[in-house]
Amino acid sequence: MADLKQAMETIFRNEGGLTYDQGGDTLFGISRNAHGDHKFFEVFDSLRKRTSVGKFKATAEHSDLLKDYARQIYRDEYWDPIRGDEIRSQAIAVQVFDMAVNTGPKRKPRHAIRCLQAAINDTLDCCVPVVNNINIAVDGLIGPQTLRQVNDVAYNDPLLRFLKLKRIEYYNGLSKSYRKSSMWLWVHRTVTS
Repeated sequence: MADLKQAMETIFRNEGGLTYDQGGDTLFGISRNAHGDHKFFEVFDSLRKRTSVGKFKATAEHSDLLKDYARQIYRDEYWDPIRGDEIRSQAIAVQVFDMAVNTGPKRKPRHAIRCLQAAINDTLDCCVPVVNNINIAVDGLIGPQTLRQVNDVAYNDPLLRFLKLKRIEYYNGLSKSYRKSSMWLWVHRTVTS
């Protein structure tokens, strides 16, 4: 089964270190606007008060306690809802998890799950004999049917390819002004995750 610890390495790499963006203070992709009441920012603010301005960024980015709190947030809000522990393929779980994180807390993981379900249906249409081809509902919820199909190892490679294509299609469907500034980053993130 997929492993959250390994998946978190991808998330930490993709989300990066300390930034100040539309989400306010953001570290490891955890933004103050979305998680300001979490213990994460209590520790963050305490660390900021105790550390000189020049050393704060490096200190925060290397804080094991902050990483532990980030892992907790990612597990609770993204990994558990996608049922990552129940997906056999690490590569597929990471793609769904990374997209859920990338689309943000307002959308929750539903867009990522819909992309997975659409990719499953495309894979079934393409690679499975017609007698066994029963498409699943694209409802944004991972139930037993979605899990059964995603864990059918006979077609994991084409499923992973269709999933990456569905992610790129999703990003391409966003508004042009939003997409223009970030599209190449999202495509790179999809291809390298």
